[in-house]
Amino acid sequence: MRLRLGEVFAPMITAVGEIQMLMIARDVVEAFGDDAIAGDAAAAIGTGGMQMVSREADVETVLERNPNYFRDGLPYFDGLRGNWNFDGAYRAAQYVAGDADMLFFPWLGFPAENEAVRGQVGEENLVEVPMNATWNWVAVHFHTKVEPYTDPRVRTALHLATDREQLLVTTQGVTEIGGPISHAIGAYAWTPDELRQLPGYRSGAQREEDLAEGRRLLDASGYDPASAPPMTAAAGYGTPYAEVMQQNFAEIGFEVAVQEQPDSENNPKRAAGEFTLTYQGLGGAFDPDILYGLSHSGGGRNFGEFSDPEIDALLEQGRSTLGLENRRPIYDEIQTKLLDRHNPQLYCSWGRPVVGHRPWLKGYGPTNMQTAATYRWYRSWFEGKPGV
Repeated sequence: MRLRLGEVFAPMITAVGEIQMLMIARDVVEAFGDDAIAGDAAAAIGTGGMQMVSREADVETVLERNPNYFRDGLPYFDGLRGNWNFDGAYRAAQYVAGDADMLFFPWLGFPAENEAVRGQVGEENLVEVPMNATWNWVAVHFHTKVEPYTDPRVRTALHLATDREQLLVTTQGVTEIGGPISHAIGAYAWTPDELRQLPGYRSGAQREEDLAEGRRLLDASGYDPASAPPMTAAAGYGTPYAEVMQQNFAEIGFEVAVQEQPDSENNPKRAAGEFTLTYQGLGGAFDPDILYGLSHSGGGRNFGEFSDPEIDALLEQGRSTLGLENRRPIYDEIQTKLLDRHNPQLYCSWGRPVVGHRPWLKGYGPTNMQTAATYRWYRSWFEGKPGV
């Protein structure tokens, strides 16, 4: 396939590189509609190594080998069965009982959870695979058209109140401090040590200074405490994160309730802009132009409708400029302005998970994104599994 693009870093290039990218024939879209393709498993099509058998939202997905896959002999497995359960105790029980070959997702795993399970099944019965680069962004997304988050002083105050170090504890060792650009794009990202020197990321006496400035900004905004709508969070993995932030915000006098909802409900509402303040994960980070989708007025993932002409212009400049030495100052300026003035999201961390699996699963290895992790499954096999 050859693409003719109008810009050096056109949106299509970033989209093709991201993990959620699907290319679907026009006649299929016309036949089923966007909503059916996005949410109806029966309408799913594709040319990957596995094809859908069934899917029960938030419960189980069953896949079978695609006999027409273009790579002869792959996948090695006849099928895959995924149990979508975010309860760590339940996952551990399944693994200990021998009902699972991989403890969590093929792209996600917690070192502390791996260690606890290893203590039950034995050192030799859980292999750890550290994922390559940081790949998954975690932040809290403001809807900037909803009070009181229309005021950048309120958003910046909450940025200053957020305790990133405390949030790291909730992720059980799979994340590290992060800013607007992932460490996976090392040439453009600010390192954790650099971020820890900035307001909102600092600790100790300097954090106390940040909290004082947050209180000042909140008071100056004149916001009505009764106007703060609840913060929504996906049940399970999102709730602990939201509860820590709720406590952080209270340190500057900002009170907000946490509203827990199923992931299957939380994600569509976020994409539709039906939220006020919500936890958000984002996979895929191949170029700093990913910020265009998040923070440009016309960005496809700018769910909170943030808009600033200066940021728009810089993002447009970044995607039309060649050369690392020429682009880096542009994205440094964008990150500085986002953190100092605007804070459309509360950038918190980028992931570095450690996957745990059975010793008889062979051929699996580190990846830096979800799609690649699934692809590694195509080239994986069992060797020495009891009963196989």
